[in-house]
Amino acid sequence: MDIKKMNIRKRILIPMVILTIGCGISVLISSIVLFHNELERNLQEKINIAINVLEQTISDFKTNTYIAAFNMTGNPELISAVRSQDRDELSKAAERLSVLARLEIGTILDKYGNVLLRVHNPDIFGDNASDLPHIKSALNGEISVYIMEGPVLALAVAAGAPIYDENMNIAGAVTFAIRLDDQAFVNRMQALTGCEISIFNSRGRVATTLSAADSTIIANIELYRQINETVFAGNTFTTKL
Repeated sequence: MDIKKMNIRKRILIPMVILTIGCGISVLISSIVLFHNELERNLQEKINIAINVLEQTISDFKTNTYIAAFNMTGNPELISAVRSQDRDELSKAAERLSVLARLEIGTILDKYGNVLLRVHNPDIFGDNASDLPHIKSALNGEISVYIMEGPVLALAVAAGAPIYDENMNIAGAVTFAIRLDDQAFVNRMQALTGCEISIFNSRGRVATTLSAADSTIIANIELYRQINETVFAGNTFTTKL
């Protein structure tokens, strides 16, 4: 009789133990999946917020540079400096422009696109920059804003405007820019968004908050290529490092 009772208990107990273990494993797996999905959702929300903040910041940069360039088109001091091409007069005009525009990066050019003065780098001048899009537009009488890369600034929001003389002929051009390749910029974006930030131009990463133990850039050339090919095609690139 005792043996029968033990067999019955075993037949009941063993399935119950198996069922309990199975339920426990199922609950654990479900919890892990739910937790992972919640983490992914929160991460994606954080990334979306960071993208929105970055896009709005760049939009504000475009507005600010456009206004700064627009306000300089008929500036008499600037017209006089471009006409004379006197370095001292150009420097004084550039300094006043920087104070008025509250932008430290600017360029004054003649009507052919030759650089008369770079506010941010006075020692480099005399080269022709007429092939840059915002300068080309300015020399054609248009005020424009571009996100662009160039020989001096790896990546920047740049605005260009024509300089008119008293007869409304184009005497030259003035440009203003805000750097996107600046370490201070990515650090500020990181503080605002809580995300690691990297800025790329067509050649690769130009500023980042990411670094390896030896302070070298983490992503490799292949990753650069994947990012550029995807993003410059108008799509969003997503990966996990």
